[in-house]
Amino acid sequence: MVGTGRDSDGNGLRRVLVVEDDPAVRGLAEVALRDLGGFEVLSCGCAVEALRLGPAFDPQLLVLDMQLSDLEGPALSRAYRDALTGDAPATILLTGRPDLGEKVRRTDPGIIGVLGKPFDPLSLADRVRDVWRHWRKESLS
Repeated sequence: MVGTGRDSDGNGLRRVLVVEDDPAVRGLAEVALRDLGGFEVLSCGCAVEALRLGPAFDPQLLVLDMQLSDLEGPALSRAYRDALTGDAPATILLTGRPDLGEKVRRTDPGIIGVLGKPFDPLSLADRVRDVWRHWRKESLS
């Protein structure tokens, strides 16, 4: 599902692809990022759907469940990057095991952050922006 939000406050991040196999968590993340955060959001329930619909949406950021039912989040991130010819989106992992997510992040340069589940929907957009800004600052220096 695609939702269009208002300007995301000029930090350069506008389009976010959310991939989460739990419909309740996916819906909550979509509403938090779109309605509270102002992002354009495409949400998918599985890796296959994300790989099929995502490229036309052209996301700048992937927010992926670390353990999807059909493919693990880090593998989806790599598959998504490998399938593109242009700039690949950065990835933030959502996981109930942030410690494990951090280990994965340290070995995969495409993963720029890890956010724990459950998350606070009121602060999710701000946390995503913070990770994005930190990554952009680091990548430009």
